[in-house]
Amino acid sequence: MLDSTLLQILVGLVALTVLLSLAYLGWAMTYRWIVRSALLSLVGYYEQVSAARHSFLSVIRHLIADSDDALIFFATNAESDDRKALMEIAERMLITRDELDIRRLPFKLEAAAVEIADTAHLLASTAGSLSDGGQAGEILDRIGGINLKEVDSQHKLAGRVLDELCIEYKIRDTAVYGGGLYI
Repeated sequence: MLDSTLLQILVGLVALTVLLSLAYLGWAMTYRWIVRSALLSLVGYYEQVSAARHSFLSVIRHLIADSDDALIFFATNAESDDRKALMEIAERMLITRDELDIRRLPFKLEAAAVEIADTAHLLASTAGSLSDGGQAGEILDRIGGINLKEVDSQHKLAGRVLDELCIEYKIRDTAVYGGGLYI
């Protein structure tokens, strides 16, 4: 009788251990899937910020390479195409920053989201300072005062943090094409 009861207890403990192990394995796999999905969305945000940075740098290069008359037109005319482009960049980056600030993410991804949001904020404030109203002299001074190294270093920092996470979660060859993410 005692052997039968002991055997039943032992079988019950083994079954409980197997069930708990399966539950933990299911939880771990689900958590990893959630983190990978959120990481892929952060890659999309990073690519969005990268595209805005590229557009911003293109506008700045265009302004620097253009004639003095074109630069004065930019500084005096709020309807300038370059100012509209900078305003659009600033607005998009503020939206991106706000989306990243309110988005709930797994703890491991928060640092990457903060760096991407900081990059978006820096782009928004820099582009916005050139597209906002003001006297022509002020706008020309702002163009001269742009710190491109700060924009680049913040962008690279966000990229490094994101790359480390992609390596950790074995996400390789991420590429954004046509608005979609393909891996």
